[in-house]
Amino acid sequence: MMNNDSKTSSTLLDLLKDSTNHQAWRRFEQRYRELILRYCSRRGLQHCDAEDVRQDVMARLSHALSRGFQYDRERGRFRSYLGRVVANAVHTHRTRSGPELESLDPKIHASSLPQEAAELDDIWQEEWRNHHVRLAFQWTRSQTSERDLRIFESLLAGHSVREVADQESATEAAIYKVKQRVRNLIRQQIQSQLRDEKEL
Repeated sequence: MMNNDSKTSSTLLDLLKDSTNHQAWRRFEQRYRELILRYCSRRGLQHCDAEDVRQDVMARLSHALSRGFQYDRERGRFRSYLGRVVANAVHTHRTRSGPELESLDPKIHASSLPQEAAELDDIWQEEWRNHHVRLAFQWTRSQTSERDLRIFESLLAGHSVREVADQESATEAAIYKVKQRVRNLIRQQIQSQLRDEKEL
């Protein structure tokens, strides 16, 4: 279901153990870069600070994998492991930034706990779900006609089925069919992505 550019194969983490495998690292970063940046933004970091955290996360992963780290899927999901790495990087960044940054929003700082906090972090879980929806929708765009995509995006923008039917000179039944077809594609793609992720 997924194309080769977006698929995270079962051997990707093994490939990442070679820090010189730039293609594997590009695949990994393309897949998770936006997720990390959006999470950092939700944690109150400016874009430049979020980029620093993203680079720190990649460095931590590279260091751990090059030293023989083995991800054990029996001990938890990959999203929880990555979440802990990202949460630790955010926490470390705030610690290094000193009291000036901490004083901006004590509530945000207090919630940035290391280690297992990310596993219980509603923000991370929400961003993870959004991440998969974005990936699936991006793939679906390449599999959908311009007309069907226009119809679906109009419905997402809040236009009624009747309004879209009038705009497209189509019946309401036809608009409903397009909506259901595109939604099914997105759901199927999300399921495919989640299956791939389990095989990391």
